[in-house]
Amino acid sequence: MPQIASQVLIAKTPEAVWDSFKDVRFVAECMPGVELKEQKDENTFTGSLRSKIGAISTNFEGQAMIVQRDDEARTGKIEAKGVDRRGGSRASATVSYQVIAVDAGSSVDIVADIKLQGVLAQFGRSGILQDISDQLIQEFADTLQKRLSAESPEAAAQIKPRDVRPVALFFRTLWMRIKRLFGGKGTGAAKT
Repeated sequence: MPQIASQVLIAKTPEAVWDSFKDVRFVAECMPGVELKEQKDENTFTGSLRSKIGAISTNFEGQAMIVQRDDEARTGKIEAKGVDRRGGSRASATVSYQVIAVDAGSSVDIVADIKLQGVLAQFGRSGILQDISDQLIQEFADTLQKRLSAESPEAAAQIKPRDVRPVALFFRTLWMRIKRLFGGKGTGAAKT
């Protein structure tokens, strides 16, 4: 199944970005459709991921585990798996990330190896998953930037990611694909 690679720029120091990544609840609250439910131990969490792509609605319930975290190199790896009981789809992912210093602040490089089973597997084969993922990761980056720039922890807690509107998401993805087809610069929104 697909490997998804994205890079986002955050106008904050690598130390500030990395420190925020240590707070799993903080990071989850920046991600569209993610709800963190329970912390089982220091590195294991349960939660859900809701999404809608076209006519397909999903609500994955599952578990994520931090399997690697290197504070010196500012790298980490998460393994996650979940089931959409209503739609019958299953997903698992290994997500590696690294925070790197750049002139504008920080670059967060994300690589996800995703395995899909069920009706969602068709999106992985078509490349649509990369396009949609780019847009979701950009929304995550925008929310993370706003939360890190908030004047207080209370103000940061009020900042939530925008609801991802499936119709708008679908048409943005379609438009990016059309631009690429005709030689435009329709690269993923998260690659800035």
